[in-house]
Amino acid sequence: MSGWWGFSPFDFRVHLVAADGDAPLGVLLARCGHRVPAAAGVDETFRGASCAACLLTLDPLLLSSEQRAVVSE
Repeated sequence: MSGWWGFSPFDFRVHLVAADGDAPLGVLLARCGHRVPAAAGVDETFRGASCAACLLTLDPLLLSSEQRAVVSE
């Protein structure tokens, strides 16, 4: 999957990092709105549990209809 993924130690999920974001120094802004510490590092591939909201912004077809309903609530 395209993009950069960063692990958040706050919710233990891997988030899709936005290329453009107005975040403080040392913080990366994810597409779902979460803030990921830059010290956690980023990678081109994600490992572990991914953020459903980030996957939804990447491609809505990656989630089942039940997962999309939960994310949109």
